[in-house]
Amino acid sequence: MDAACLSKIKNLLKRLLITVVLFPIGAVSSSAQSPNRTDPVQSTYGITLGTPAGLNLTTSQYLDERLGLRLSGGYLPGRDDGHLTGGQLGLLWKLKEQGNSILDAGLVGGYTEIIYECSTKEDKLWRYVGLAGSYKWRSFFIEGSLTAGSGTYSNPQGLLQVGFVFKTSRR
Repeated sequence: MDAACLSKIKNLLKRLLITVVLFPIGAVSSSAQSPNRTDPVQSTYGITLGTPAGLNLTTSQYLDERLGLRLSGGYLPGRDDGHLTGGQLGLLWKLKEQGNSILDAGLVGGYTEIIYECSTKEDKLWRYVGLAGSYKWRSFFIEGSLTAGSGTYSNPQGLLQVGFVFKTSRR
């Protein structure tokens, strides 16, 4: 592996480390509110594993009592001088919110790309749209999607995100 390639990989890893360290600190501090609040959830912040990018930062913003947007994306370094990157945007419809749990359904669109920076391997790309369902209980979050799209992979594709998401409420 040449020096330019090593330098490029080191810079990407530094950016990832800074993001992973600073993002949870902001998410935890923004979720530290009175447990007696009953206001509707207005936004969430967290970290998930899965599609679109292996290691994802995710945030959502509810525009009113039911309708919201979710953005997920990130970067995960991989083997063979490559990395996985991706992003996803979702339009959410809150089906149910009760106590510490939220159930959403929605439409998603995004991309996943495996890039081999210093290799002769062919890059892989998946651009997709689909239907998603997500469930959040306390800080635990899971989202499954059934998608169709274009790129290296066949249709349909099942996608999954699992992680920890913290909520903030309207003040």
